Amino acid sequence: MKTVNLKRIFLIILSLLAVGAIAFTVYYFVDQDKNSLTVSEKNWIENNKNNLIDFSILNTAPVLSDTGSGVIFDFLNDLEKDTGLEFNKLSHSYNSKAPKGYSFTIKPKANKKDILIYRDNYVLVTKNRVKYNNLSEINNIIIGVLEKDTDNIDKYMSGVGNITYQNYKTTDEMFEATTNNQIDALIVPKIQYLDKIIENEDLNIAYDIVGYTQDYVFNLGRTAKLNKILNKYYNKWQHDNFNELFAQNLIQTYFDASDTEEQEQVKFHSKQYNYGFVLNAPFDVTTSGGIKGFNYSILNSFAQASGI
Repeated sequence: MKTVNLKRIFLIILSLLAVGAIAFTVYYFVDQDKNSLTVSEKNWIENNKNNLIDFSILNTAPVLSDTGSGVIFDFLNDLEKDTGLEFNKLSHSYNSKAPKGYSFTIKPKANKKDILIYRDNYVLVTKNRVKYNNLSEINNIIIGVLEKDTDNIDKYMSGVGNITYQNYKTTDEMFEATTNNQIDALIVPKIQYLDKIIENEDLNIAYDIVGYTQDYVFNLGRTAKLNKILNKYYNKWQHDNFNELFAQNLIQTYFDASDTEEQEQVKFHSKQYNYGFVLNAPFDVTTSGGIKGFNYSILNSFAQASGI
C-alpha cells in the first residue's frame, strides 16, 4: 500500500498555483445580462434537443479530460443537464489529426474563434529534488527535448549557462533517459505529462518556463447559435464551477497516477494538519481573526485544491 506523500502533493499543486495559468485565485466579472440566452437561442435549444451533437474530446489530458473524466466532462454533463442538449462525445488523441467541428483540443495558441479553457506552460523536470528560482541558476546539465520543440525551447531558455540539448522523437524515450541517468532533465508541457511526472516518485518539477505555453480550447463549429450558447454558458460556468472542479480532478489525478489506495485517500482527506510558524511579516501575521500573510494564502489555496 502506498502512503500519501504530502510534501510531494504540496510541491506539485504549488507549481500549478504559482504560475497563474489556472483560475484558482483569478475571478472574472460575469455580466449576467451579457451571458443570458436570447429568445432565439432558447428556441434553437428547444428545436435541437433530439439532435445528437458530435463533440470530439482529447482523451489523455490529465485533470481536464482523461478516459471519460475531468473538467471538460463535468462541463458538458452540466450543459446537457441544464439545456437538454445531448452531445455525442467522441475521442481523439494528441497525435491524431486535429478534429474538425466542435471539439476540445490543443493548439499552440488559441484564436478568436476558440474558447480558451486552459493555458499550459512547459516545465523543466529533473530526477534530483532541485528547485530553480530563475534561469541563471540552471547550469551544467543535459536536457532532453522533443525534436519539434527544440527551436522554441532554445529561444525561451536563452541566457542559460552551460547546458546541452539531447533530442528525442518521443516523450517515452525522454522519461526513460532521465530515469536511467542518461540526461539530467527534460522539458515537457506540465499538464499534458502531469501523470507521468507523478507516476515516478523520483521526478520533480524544477522550473516553470512561463513564456512557453500551449492552449487547451473548445474549437467551435459552423452553427452560429450553438457557438453563442457555448460561449455564454461557459463564461458563467467557469466563474461558478471551474476552480472547485479543477481542484477535485487535480487531486484525483494525483491519487490515480500514484496508485494510492482508497483507504489512504480517505485518511489523507480526514486528517487535520498542523502548521507551525514564526511571526515574520508579511509571510506570517496574526490578527484577531487568526493568521494572515503570504504563507497563509499559499496554504489556503493548497487546502482548497487538495481537499484537506
